Amino acid sequence: MAYGINGAGQVVGSFGFGTNAADSHGFLDTGGSFSQLDVPGGFGTAARGINDAGQIVGDFQDSTTMHGFLDVGGSFTTIDVPGARSTSAQGINDAGQIVGYFIDSTGDHGFLDTGGSFTIIDVPGASFTTAEGINDAGQIVGTFESSFAVAHGFLATPVSMVPEPSSLALFSVGVIVLWTIRRRYCRQPIRLRFATTVGPRPARRSPFHLEIN
Repeated sequence: MAYGINGAGQVVGSFGFGTNAADSHGFLDTGGSFSQLDVPGGFGTAARGINDAGQIVGDFQDSTTMHGFLDVGGSFTTIDVPGARSTSAQGINDAGQIVGYFIDSTGDHGFLDTGGSFTIIDVPGASFTTAEGINDAGQIVGTFESSFAVAHGFLATPVSMVPEPSSLALFSVGVIVLWTIRRRYCRQPIRLRFATTVGPRPARRSPFHLEIN
């Protein structure tokens, strides 16, 4: 299955030889030349997004759960949202901002990872939210499920890109509820470390304008 493509036409995805997750692997297709991607020590690797610098994100399994990963030239960094039971990275832009989703005790949530600072993305009133793609302008797309068990798409646009006649008018349209967990991790292969924590705390003002399909 192919999941992502960059401006150079490089394609990433996953393939397998059976129903066992251990038999699945990620791949990078560069002009018809395939490279297999496997996170060292893990299994069930899936490559889901690639930017124009060739940085790849995705997810993999270990003996306990699913984790996200960032692959920079064959050097893998694990991505885990603090407090999550499992994490999956879905997309990356040319600035290195990563989006995806995670599962914790309250359900499924989207996230934005900007240099190790995680922002949780939840569509108000949704039973779950996933962030699946981000462009170079910082616009995020994804999926959420309403209280009627109906799936919808959404586009979250940074407030700085939206004409703003007044703060009140902007908030009346609807915004994503989010919190920022300022946790920094070291970019080292298969190791994730946190230095400081500030949060979670409600954002005073949402940095996104939300559109729902």
